[in-house]
Amino acid sequence: MRKHEGFLSLKRDLALVVQAAHKAEEIVISSHRLAKDEESSSVVVVKAFEVAEKKSQDLAVKLAEVNHDKKSIKAALDVVERQTEAQRKQLCQAKDDLATAKGQIKTLAKKLEEVEKAKEQAEQEGYNVGVAETEEALRAEVSEASSALRSAENVYYLLAIHASGSSSYKVDSASKEVDKGKESPRKTLPPIDIPSEVAEQAEDAEKVDDTPRCLPRMPPKSL
Repeated sequence: MRKHEGFLSLKRDLALVVQAAHKAEEIVISSHRLAKDEESSSVVVVKAFEVAEKKSQDLAVKLAEVNHDKKSIKAALDVVERQTEAQRKQLCQAKDDLATAKGQIKTLAKKLEEVEKAKEQAEQEGYNVGVAETEEALRAEVSEASSALRSAENVYYLLAIHASGSSSYKVDSASKEVDKGKESPRKTLPPIDIPSEVAEQAEDAEKVDDTPRCLPRMPPKSL
């Protein structure tokens, strides 16, 4: 009886040990599965990390390229800004030069107008001087001609008086000779000689009187 109870007790203990072994085996299998799952998970994580790291490297390269492009764009923008500023200064300088040129053109046009006026005035003054000189020369010639004419007239008057005196003397002599009954031969008077210079002056005076007086023509004004 005691043996049978001992056997049953051993049998129960064995059953408990078997159950515990099965449980331990299940735990080991479960742990192994968990380890495999964790290993798989770690592999996945490592692969994901590697992928992420590669992406990070790619992003870093792209970021470096972007930074380089940004610097290049910034440098190009600086160059464009400097060129724009230089062109703006050149435009301002060109506007100033244009304004200066316009002022110089106005000044030159004004000076040219003044020169034209001075030229016209000088021409007018020269014409007036020429007219005055011509009038003065004509007056001098007329005065000389008048003097010569007066001298010639005086000579003519003297000759006429002398001729009239000679004629009366001839008449008186003739009457005396008739009264005397031709007592003495007839006396002839010497011929009157007119100086050639006086005759030439008289002819010049007549030519001057016949010459029309004309003034120089007025030159046309330049437009």
